[in-house]
Amino acid sequence: MLRVFAALSFIRTVEFPDLLRLRVEMLTENGCNQLALNLVRWCLRCEVFHNDVMLRSHLLLLLHRLGDMCEFDNQVFSWSVLGTGLYHDGHKP
Repeated sequence: MLRVFAALSFIRTVEFPDLLRLRVEMLTENGCNQLALNLVRWCLRCEVFHNDVMLRSHLLLLLHRLGDMCEFDNQVFSWSVLGTGLYHDGHKP
């Protein structure tokens, strides 16, 4: 539990949230998909990024690249139920 608190505290105290988004993009572009996925998941657990569309779209991209289609489908379904406007075919309601 202490590790979770420490990780979320770090994410909350980042002076420029765009730096974490940039880090995700850089990891993805350099083929470090597992690391990028881990960072995205931690960021989305924090209230600062909870509804961040860029990070959510990166999560879908990474899940697709890594072939985790079950988790991909679960994420798309849960977001559509929450009303975020992200759907399987990419169209907004």
